[in-house]
Amino acid sequence: DEEQLGEGMDPIQITFTTRGGERKLSWDFTGAITTAEKDSIQKHIDREAAKEDETERDPYWAVSGTGAKARFQYKKALNEDELCLPDGTPIAMTEGLYITTKADQLLVPQSTASTGVLRLHLAKANTVLIPDCKAGDKVTIKVCYVDTKSAYYLQIPGATCESATNEAKDSLATPKSAASYQFTVLEDGDLTVKVGNSCLYSIDIVEKTDYKPKYSVVAVDPQGNVVKTYVEETEGEAGDLVKCYYSHWLKTAEDSLLTYGSVGAEMSLTFTLASDTTFVIKYKSTGIGGVAYLAEMEDLVEAGNPECPVQLLTTGNEAVRASKGKAAYITSDYTITTIPAGTYKINAGLWDKTKGGGTNQTFKVGEEEIIVTSTSDNLSIVESSPFTVTEDTPVVWLSNGSNQNGIDMIAIYATEDVPEEEPDGVSSVEAKANVTKAVRKVVNNGQLLIEGANGTFNVAGAQVK
Repeated sequence: DEEQLGEGMDPIQITFTTRGGERKLSWDFTGAITTAEKDSIQKHIDREAAKEDETERDPYWAVSGTGAKARFQYKKALNEDELCLPDGTPIAMTEGLYITTKADQLLVPQSTASTGVLRLHLAKANTVLIPDCKAGDKVTIKVCYVDTKSAYYLQIPGATCESATNEAKDSLATPKSAASYQFTVLEDGDLTVKVGNSCLYSIDIVEKTDYKPKYSVVAVDPQGNVVKTYVEETEGEAGDLVKCYYSHWLKTAEDSLLTYGSVGAEMSLTFTLASDTTFVIKYKSTGIGGVAYLAEMEDLVEAGNPECPVQLLTTGNEAVRASKGKAAYITSDYTITTIPAGTYKINAGLWDKTKGGGTNQTFKVGEEEIIVTSTSDNLSIVESSPFTVTEDTPVVWLSNGSNQNGIDMIAIYATEDVPEEEPDGVSSVEAKANVTKAVRKVVNNGQLLIEGANGTFNVAGAQVK
């Protein structure tokens, strides 16, 4: 099977007999309820609201929020009941689950809901019962907390999870951003999932089996051509939760730049292994061609060589914000590549522990110094102005002597943009701004500047620093 990660992966469907019916062990709460379900609930809400005598109204469905954040709120207590429409039909996305909750604590996304609220919202203390599980089944639940105003947790008595923090290894605090956790069922029978002040995105169960499925993970361009293999064919256990970090940028054989993922999000994908599968990450075009050099800077680290000037950053957030979960800094000047004659730009993914950013990284290309400045903490992507070299020229990353910031990734690519013209021999700037003879030309975030002992000036002679 070929599955695309990150866009509604449909795991293998497992059926079994439970409570009088045959069910699959897979629930996805990241899609809104159907139009027919929305119409059924809305008609009930409108009908009850039209009753003049408020004591006769039965508002067990209501609307919470407005616009793209509007969700249907279920206002009746449940005690191991299915969540149903007014006519008693189970809502499709939760069918086969038996929920216990107090009134006013359950929200279901409408068909007009934004992606930010597409999840099953269970406030305070609730349980979700999954019937007829078997010992050895692996249950994967994607979850996050609602807020920190009350206890937020996920617990499954009768199952264990490697990420659990209690002695029984069955409970953990739910995270701020959605993450997947895998539990292994210990005994046959109904499985009770305790959910405290949290939102569920999905539940997937893979039945215990002796079969060992094989999988691989590849990246493809918009035409479906494989650009990179992240995981060669590997044998795993059915139900394994497999995590794969990916690069934000990739280069095609034709030197085009591709991208996947978003700055500010964890650049990894997690999937449940259910059968022999090639998982496919579909990259998009950036519209940039002529890529002369592309690198994840952590790939320049020489394992086991403490003398290598390129070292891994460990500021704390790399695993959850950096491309491939890593970034690097340098302890001394380091030549990253040599580029042939031409006009180029540098696009750098800068890593900065400083709140709000503002830290410089400098490249020396020939006699020119190109400075790029981070615009935020963690990862920010900054493009330089164009520069020209007339012969094969080394690109040297100059050390700033800090292990608190560095570079995550870098792309150097040809451009038809014309570099800014310099002022006449720099002397006109010297005269206009009274700059001393000790000057140097730099490019800072796309602006050509002249640095001297009396300050920094733009090409028009105006002092900027």
